[in-house]
Amino acid sequence: DGNDVCEPVVEIFQGCRSSSEHLSAPLTPSEGMPGVEVKGYRPDGWVWSAWAKGYKLGVIASSDHWSTHVSYAFILTDDFSREGLLRAMRQRHTYAATSNIIMDFRIKDSTGEHLMGDETCTTTKPELRVRVLGTAPIKEAVIIRDNKYIYNHKGSGVSLDFTISDPNITLGSHYYYARMEQEDGNVTRSSPIWVEYKP
Repeated sequence: DGNDVCEPVVEIFQGCRSSSEHLSAPLTPSEGMPGVEVKGYRPDGWVWSAWAKGYKLGVIASSDHWSTHVSYAFILTDDFSREGLLRAMRQRHTYAATSNIIMDFRIKDSTGEHLMGDETCTTTKPELRVRVLGTAPIKEAVIIRDNKYIYNHKGSGVSLDFTISDPNITLGSHYYYARMEQEDGNVTRSSPIWVEYKP
């Protein structure tokens, strides 16, 4: 822990450029993406690399003056004051999207229910729930544990709601997050939830 205390969230998508999730993820830089600058990306610069090193970083997306209305930083809070928004960001209760997509990713375990960005220590295998209200038909949603794809859910319509357990979780520390991709190319990514599994 260190920089993630002062900088609790990372920009996983920038509207004028591309995704920094991992190589070959949706909207990552490639020669085939029109208008996307592909030079200057380094293998260790992906967000996956930071998570693998142990940084506990939530995610946001953002735009600049060239790319308004194509990327959003969503904050989950019931306190809409400046202090409440900052507190939610420090708790990493955030997600990133390229459209006005509603996403809710939670984990339920032996200690209760946890929002994206939370940390938990559990004696039971986690139950993961993803709910999305999209802006176009959904192509698929995926759940990723420790930078490995562990579950794929095909879309049917503009919303989805599913719950899975992870029967293959091993003893120790893990992190999970969800990503949804629409047929129109828009994407949303949750902040991870960090799970210490001690059965």
